[in-house]
Amino acid sequence: PDDVAYDTSTGAVYVTTRYGKQGSPGEAKLLRFNDWRTDNKPAFSTKLCSLDVEILTRDRTQILFTYSGKQKYIWVGYKDIPVHIYKEKGDSIELYRDFYEYGKKQRFLGVNRMAVDPVTENVYVASGDHEIFKLTDWNNPIFSKCSIDVDAPTSIRYRADMRSINAGDVTVDPINRYLLARMQGQSGSRVYRFTLDGQYHSFVKIDTT
Repeated sequence: PDDVAYDTSTGAVYVTTRYGKQGSPGEAKLLRFNDWRTDNKPAFSTKLCSLDVEILTRDRTQILFTYSGKQKYIWVGYKDIPVHIYKEKGDSIELYRDFYEYGKKQRFLGVNRMAVDPVTENVYVASGDHEIFKLTDWNNPIFSKCSIDVDAPTSIRYRADMRSINAGDVTVDPINRYLLARMQGQSGSRVYRFTLDGQYHSFVKIDTT
């Protein structure tokens, strides 16, 4: 189980689960056990989404249920959904609200780190899937991948996109105008720095020390 919610009025237990791994698709589910004291299998389960990437503990699903009068609502949050609300109807549930369907349809694989440039108010986000995104226009808030102005060296190239800044962490040096990224290469994890301004970022050499 990723997360568990308990209904003290009925004894029902709600559980979110995940299974699968990279190269072996799985899925995330919402389950209900009518009585945790006696049940050894769920009364019903609902598929939340399919999973086909590495399953990371830190990217777990989360669950909460609330009442509005006698009506029970089950809230489920996950990076791929991102938020669903289900309405309980006896021995079944139905999707009541899908927040992905409202507004701009964008999903992140996670938000491990966010850095803001205080000079331009541009936002840089380490997604958790070795990609760095940036937001540069608050009137049209779309996250775009951070790209290098040349092909990245093979030693730090993570996927087919040869100009993507593939990093696990990111921060901003607003004084010297640098974008700092921790990138995973064949010889281990190292910090690289790039120019901060402009549509594309350029490598800035760092001495070996």
